[in-house]
Amino acid sequence: MGQVGGLLSSDVWESIAVRENLCSRSLYPASTCDLCMQSCPSGSIMFENGLPLVSRGCSDCGTCASSCPNGVFRPKKGDDIQILAPLLRHLAEQRMQAIAYACVDAGQTCGQTLSFTCLGRLTESLIIGPFVFGAKSLRLSRGNCARCKNGRSLSNQSRIITNSRLLAHALRIDPDRICADDEAVDGHEEDAAERKALSIRFERRWFFRALKSDGAAFVGGLLSSVRSTAEAREEKAAAVNWRRRNLLSLLFRAECSSDGEVSGEQLPAAEVSVGPRCTGCRLCGFLCPTKAIRTSQHDDMFEMVFDPHLCTACGSCERACLFKAIKLKPTFNLKNLFEQKTEVLLKSPLKQCRRCGAGFIHSTDSTCQLCLSKNTVQNSHIHRAR
Repeated sequence: MGQVGGLLSSDVWESIAVRENLCSRSLYPASTCDLCMQSCPSGSIMFENGLPLVSRGCSDCGTCASSCPNGVFRPKKGDDIQILAPLLRHLAEQRMQAIAYACVDAGQTCGQTLSFTCLGRLTESLIIGPFVFGAKSLRLSRGNCARCKNGRSLSNQSRIITNSRLLAHALRIDPDRICADDEAVDGHEEDAAERKALSIRFERRWFFRALKSDGAAFVGGLLSSVRSTAEAREEKAAAVNWRRRNLLSLLFRAECSSDGEVSGEQLPAAEVSVGPRCTGCRLCGFLCPTKAIRTSQHDDMFEMVFDPHLCTACGSCERACLFKAIKLKPTFNLKNLFEQKTEVLLKSPLKQCRRCGAGFIHSTDSTCQLCLSKNTVQNSHIHRAR
């Protein structure tokens, strides 16, 4: 019997794929991110030797997959696009326009319904996807979260719904068409035919039947070129965030209506600025889990580039920067998710430190800033000793 960290392999849940190289906390131990542990209703997520693990207590609710913006956790059977496949086929054929996502404990719902163990599994792709393909409204029906063990995912649900409404606004979709619980959907009430529509329950046996159906093949063909385009743009990244890849593949079909500048906490992405205190140490590029920031040194030049559409606003770059040169801006332009362009943040000639031999920038001295700071610390210790 094998062992993973301090756990026996038999105690590790295998229905969730875990990508440690996308975890901010694994790459940067000082990271305070704990969204996955806060949201997990069964307390099955833990860190062993700095690596995230899902234990046998997992209930397969999928909340971890939704709570982590970096895509560390991925259900092995059914990602967002595969879950959407049957619904998108109906939308493409204009067989329905009103959709409902419901918790299994929410009772009966109207329209075309997809049931989840917990709505904590929802992502921006699952909410925005139907609108990209022509849906007029989406109702989210929760059960009694206050009495449910999955109630821990409520804060995550709120964050996902807020981000989805921001994206909807950028798509010229009335955010109120995303209706949570008993909110009204003005002007988009389901007609009698839609009330009688077949309810689809998301279970494993249904999922495999759907994969074999013509609907899955239809949607697969529809999205194949879109997804391949998004993947090609991300080949340069060492790690692929499946959640962001799926969202970008959907947004690639749409157009942003305006600049869509938004502000607030827990934005879906961020914009960064780099000040003159940057030394070219490349730490930010090494610690960025999604490779939104990448650095290179060649031909005596240092270059830092940034892909806003890959950024998840985890903040590791800002917290880890030794000289506080990187700052996350308080606003983000949603248009960056749609345009998916690479920005050059910094390009500067390289010098070689006479002490450590490392390359550095932004200094008239022949010694890099890190060596100078070490020397300053050593001198302060000497003065204290005296």
